Amino acid sequence: MFKFKNLFEKSPFVSMVEHIEKVSICLDELEKLLLAVRDKEFSRMEEIANTITIYEKEADAIKDQARKILTSHYYIPFDKGEILSILTAQDGIADICQDVAKLYTLRNMEVPKELENDFDEFSKVVISVARKGVDTVKKLNNLFEVGFKGDEVEDVITIIKELEIAEDKADEVGIRFTKKIITLEGKESPIAIYMWMRIIKVMGDLANISEKLSNRFRLLLN
Repeated sequence: MFKFKNLFEKSPFVSMVEHIEKVSICLDELEKLLLAVRDKEFSRMEEIANTITIYEKEADAIKDQARKILTSHYYIPFDKGEILSILTAQDGIADICQDVAKLYTLRNMEVPKELENDFDEFSKVVISVARKGVDTVKKLNNLFEVGFKGDEVEDVITIIKELEIAEDKADEVGIRFTKKIITLEGKESPIAIYMWMRIIKVMGDLANISEKLSNRFRLLLN
């Protein structure tokens, strides 16, 4: 008798779950880094940024292993292109965590007092979006156990819907944050303004790639 669980244990999906665990660690570390930014703990920022780089490289190695299996003659009852797009999206989260960390440590970014509340709100909502994206893939094991049906599928759909709402909020908060930064022209240096704009853009990319991941993952449920 065919069982999805047996397929999972001998497939690239094992590597995908291992990969998303590394991605999740990158996200955990990014959250710590954002707290260090807020508290002006510059040496800790550097330390955390280095840790993110280590885990991002480990994620890359696992990604390559999963891609090797997917591009082989191994049979899976899903479109391999869709699985590769999911893998690429989840790897994008780790990549962007590293990019954000690099930006914050390029010149020891300090959060101006006028931006503290906006910084906290934006950081929290973007991390929330990314976390939900990661959580969808973490459900793979359970989905295989139940044959991609029942309450587990409904749980994933609920996470995806919550992510969509959170991503919309991230856009709104990001726009408000950007407008607040613009008001600091003349108070902050041009390079500081530029760096904050760049950080908001890349943090927004983190929310966007997380939504893309969840949308790709939703296709597996159809």
